[in-house]
Amino acid sequence: MAEKATGQRRRDPGLRSLSRSLTGLTAPLLQGRSRAEATLLQDWDRIAGPEIAGLCRVGRLSFPKRDERRNARLTLKCEPGAALDLQHGTPQLIERINGYFGFALVAEIALQQRPQPAAKVRQEVRRQPPPDRAALAAAEKETAEIEDGELRGAMTRLAAAVAARRRRDRE
Repeated sequence: MAEKATGQRRRDPGLRSLSRSLTGLTAPLLQGRSRAEATLLQDWDRIAGPEIAGLCRVGRLSFPKRDERRNARLTLKCEPGAALDLQHGTPQLIERINGYFGFALVAEIALQQRPQPAAKVRQEVRRQPPPDRAALAAAEKETAEIEDGELRGAMTRLAAAVAARRRRDRE
């Protein structure tokens, strides 16, 4: 580590892995949960599919024996109206979950019927109208010195879009 003139050490962590940095954030959320349960929570949309994942979410994964991580009971929290559909599809869902993990992780599914919080709806990105000719001409002047044609074109479009947005924000 480098030392300053005052004799204090400068903290220079360098590169760190993302997983090491995120451990402090995720540890409280996943405390008391198994690795399989964490994976279920994280990949639920992929494992169950969008239709089933939209109806329910993972509640708890409990194992029959303390040291054995097989034949667990998966508790799913679902809307009261969706419970019947989910109950009929549990054998297929168990098969999907076990197929995802590659071993018999889940042996049974229990449904907990409770009103679920509304899912966050993804907002659509509004496309900005193309910049006017004046903004495009000014941007072309700014980027004329760039030799690479593709890069010059991209930078010109970017500069024109930024100028047009600033103009719209002022109005």
